[in-house]
Amino acid sequence: LSKYKNNNSILYYDHNIIFSDVRGNIIFFSKKLNKEIYKFNFYKKKFKKIEKNLNLFVKNNIIYVSDNLGYLYALNFKSKKVVWAKNYKIPFRSNLKVEKGKIFASNLNNDLFVFNQNSGEIVKRIPTEPIIVNNVFKNNIALNKNLLFFLNSYGSLYAVDLENFNVKWFINLNQSSNLNPSNLFLGNQIIYSKKKIIVSSNFQTYIINSETGTILYKKNFSSTINPIVNNEYLFLITKNN
Repeated sequence: LSKYKNNNSILYYDHNIIFSDVRGNIIFFSKKLNKEIYKFNFYKKKFKKIEKNLNLFVKNNIIYVSDNLGYLYALNFKSKKVVWAKNYKIPFRSNLKVEKGKIFASNLNNDLFVFNQNSGEIVKRIPTEPIIVNNVFKNNIALNKNLLFFLNSYGSLYAVDLENFNVKWFINLNQSSNLNPSNLFLGNQIIYSKKKIIVSSNFQTYIINSETGTILYKKNFSSTINPIVNNEYLFLITKNN
């Protein structure tokens, strides 16, 4: 479907597979028709040679996109038109979540942002610990009905109230003895399930109470894949397979 390297984010919506590549193409493939039905590229020629890392989220026929150039935009899948677009200059570095009329994302500086879903305007900026040395860890976000959970590249996990956007609790999971802004944290996507948060870092796997931030237990292994929860079971693959 694309001769260029694909980004990791792959969505499935209304019988369509939606993904992007490093050239900035967003590709829509119909499972029913078994063919590509639409390809969109937001970027002008001056960005042609820059590798793009796109984060995608789809809701109500709108594709929300953030990238490593600092752009945030909304594309109507049905009308094939850009609804709005903003350039915030600093690269985005997290998955996207959309809930209650708001978009949630984080940038390279570990700032957590709340945007208006209909305009892309900033509603709230929540600064967290900055990192001097860039690493490969991608900040990530999970939601339940009342709270947003945000894990940054410093290894800090935050719980933020979705009504007033105040921080309810936070905890640092970086097990290194060198806790300074240049220290690197690695881990997988956080998972929320049944009032628990699962975090698999580069050293340990944590099960955390989502209401209080209390570590219920931890195991001395990490997972090479994003953990999967099915009923009462948690599935992981360790580094030694």
